[in-house]
Amino acid sequence: MVVPVPWLSLRGAGFATFVSDEIVFDHVTARYLATGRTRRLGVDTGASVRPFDGLRVALDLTWSDGHYTSTGEAIPYAPRLLVVGGLYAERLALGPTTLTGGLRAWVLGPRPLPGGFQSQPSAVVDFTSTLAWRSWGVSVEVDNVLGTAWRDGEFLYPSRWDLDASRAELPVRHFTAGAPRAARLSLSRRF
Repeated sequence: MVVPVPWLSLRGAGFATFVSDEIVFDHVTARYLATGRTRRLGVDTGASVRPFDGLRVALDLTWSDGHYTSTGEAIPYAPRLLVVGGLYAERLALGPTTLTGGLRAWVLGPRPLPGGFQSQPSAVVDFTSTLAWRSWGVSVEVDNVLGTAWRDGEFLYPSRWDLDASRAELPVRHFTAGAPRAARLSLSRRF
């Protein structure tokens, strides 16, 4: 007999995904290219603990191993590891008001790049809160609280910034910047 534990929640799932012809964006040709059969095997797990009423601590982990079936090479740009943790207040009574919100941190592990290289891992912390009183609410949200300079996308290919010059022989690391710190303040009213 399994006894439910009201303050603990666990979940887990395994998965297998098979793609008959993986599509990958090629920055050199500026086109999506069909690159062959792939398979991804992975797990998605999570735990949530409520040490007392109004407080929740959560941890989620997703791991995926993706390879081309014919060569065994890693699928470029496909994330392998994502870890998300959070500390949340849920309808916490503060006198005549209630507070809902928390901190959420996530870490994206290195992604495989062409040629056996790997991207840099990324880590970002976000904050959200809502203070409610009767039918009114004030919310504050801050993305990337720490102002982390993270790389949303990372690519490896020969550069050619000067079209009059010949194309470089060696690949160079290029990246697209991740979202900067951004804050939002909103006032709401329920009718």
